Amino acid sequence: RGCAVSPKPRGVAVIPEYIDGKPVKCIGDNVIVNCDVATVRIPKTVERFSERAPFSFTSYRLSRIEVDEGNRMFQTRDGLLYDVTGKVLLCVPPSVSDVEIPEGVTNIADNAFDHCYPLETVTIPASVEVLGEWVFNMSSVKTVRFLGDAPRVPAGKAKGIYSMTPTALTTHARKDAKGWRVNGELPTTWCGRPIIFE
Repeated sequence: RGCAVSPKPRGVAVIPEYIDGKPVKCIGDNVIVNCDVATVRIPKTVERFSERAPFSFTSYRLSRIEVDEGNRMFQTRDGLLYDVTGKVLLCVPPSVSDVEIPEGVTNIADNAFDHCYPLETVTIPASVEVLGEWVFNMSSVKTVRFLGDAPRVPAGKAKGIYSMTPTALTTHARKDAKGWRVNGELPTTWCGRPIIFE
């Protein structure tokens, strides 16, 4: 359930390892909603989310996700949630404003930036090959910069990548990168938003 809203986030919400003697293995939706916390800590017992990780942490005050050592399914870097390999970005806390995804990440999961309203810029490394469905859904992102080749997106879901984002959003990409051209020409839009090649 949600909890009372406070003007400034403070403290850490610790999800317990055990409840009534049973290990907490799954995190449900809307666990952190409008809560007066800046950080949520996931215990080593957690193996999965009931839906998608961003649906569990929708509080606009949350700025950091931490995972206890020994968790076999997840890890965090710079407060962002990844799978245990570090190759799949699963969830960005809603109050983050600028994100530079590290090289080595290959996939950005469904809804990874969901509800990130202070979000301004995202830099995506050349290692990223796949974007999930609704990646930037309901975020305020204004600039998305790709450093490598065009990523694969779900078939028929291209426009959903930027669903419910500002109309002023602009994508930037390298004109010498592969996969961007359409019929041999560099397009003026990508996933329904303007794209600039540099």
